[in-house]
Amino acid sequence: MWEFFIKNNRFAYLFLVALIGVGVFSITTISRESAPEVVIPVGIVSTVLPGAPAADVESLVTNEIERGLRGLENVKKITSTSRESVSTIVVEFDEDADLDASILDLKDEVDTIKPDLPDDAEDPYVSEVNFVDQPILTLSVSADLPDFELTSLADDVEREIEAVTGVQKVDVSGVRKREVTVIVNQEALVRYDLGLTDVTNALRSANLTFPIGQIVNNGVSYNVAFEGDIVDTSDIQNVPVTSRGGQPVYVRDIAVVEDGLAPASSLSRLSVAGAPSESS
Repeated sequence: MWEFFIKNNRFAYLFLVALIGVGVFSITTISRESAPEVVIPVGIVSTVLPGAPAADVESLVTNEIERGLRGLENVKKITSTSRESVSTIVVEFDEDADLDASILDLKDEVDTIKPDLPDDAEDPYVSEVNFVDQPILTLSVSADLPDFELTSLADDVEREIEAVTGVQKVDVSGVRKREVTVIVNQEALVRYDLGLTDVTNALRSANLTFPIGQIVNNGVSYNVAFEGDIVDTSDIQNVPVTSRGGQPVYVRDIAVVEDGLAPASSLSRLSVAGAPSESS
């Protein structure tokens, strides 16, 4: 073979030029993607139980869903995470499984589990892992404003971006949501012969709508979620807890209600003329 190319060196040169030409043509015409689709046989079940501590989320939501998924076919592994208010279950399917069909089966199984979940739990959300769904833009909002106004500004920016054609999803991080803290006076509870559950039950039955808040008793924080309409802390202060001697006992009689922002769970810094910022 080599002797042929040695004796016919012109043909060898032409063959080499043709080979290079084909390579250049292939490079310029081959299809390319900046983010090629990668199919991963994984489904994620996310469920929100507002105000519930991690232990309750695990026992009331995570364990119930995991039991319901035991009969699901083509499942390789199931892992779960339970944290305050949120349950996340990751279902890994076999490599040769039809992902679309497996996700549909997963959704059907989750639908059958819904009646077994707590009444105040939100409907489980089933999604699949897609590497294409990665952030293409990170925007930082910075302003010389109080925390409340900066959070409101970030929410406005989020809505504006979501309205842009082609935007599928916008996730906001770094914002501190409005939150109410109810600091219960232990002596007042004893005086009125009340327990902490009496306070939490009164607040839940008051049909208030408000972000997840806290009740603090002896330095221990208890999460509670309100569902209804609320304008300011006076709505919570005026919630009746019980009655003694024919007179109502209100939240304001046994606790201090503070209106503020949720505690910061993470911290990031961006230098923009020395002003604070929020990442979205």
